[in-house]
Amino acid sequence: MNKANVSSSSPVNEEIKPQSKRLRHIKIFVLLFILFACAIYPILKIRWALNRVESFCSQVTIGMSVQGLEVKAKKLGLNVLRFKADGSRSAKITAWEGWTFARWYCVIEHTDGKVVGKENYFID
Repeated sequence: MNKANVSSSSPVNEEIKPQSKRLRHIKIFVLLFILFACAIYPILKIRWALNRVESFCSQVTIGMSVQGLEVKAKKLGLNVLRFKADGSRSAKITAWEGWTFARWYCVIEHTDGKVVGKENYFID
């Protein structure tokens, strides 16, 4: 008769198994999502930064006015730094973006409000 009582508790065990399977599937999904986010987000961020910086730098030509360049860079989502002229060095506008260990820069040198040089480079 004890065996009959044990077999009557079997449906309870059957109910627990689907719940544990669901929990296991949720854990696997969360782990895969975290792995995907940690691997894919940096790649997409770096690619986006490269495209934005190259796009901005390609719009700049030697001899053009620097008026509005900072606004253009910010519209593209780039960070902008301005450096004043120092002695023999010309003033610079630096637009940059990227991931912590992969950043692209577009450095624009200007004198008297006109672009005299530009350089696009990568810093690891």
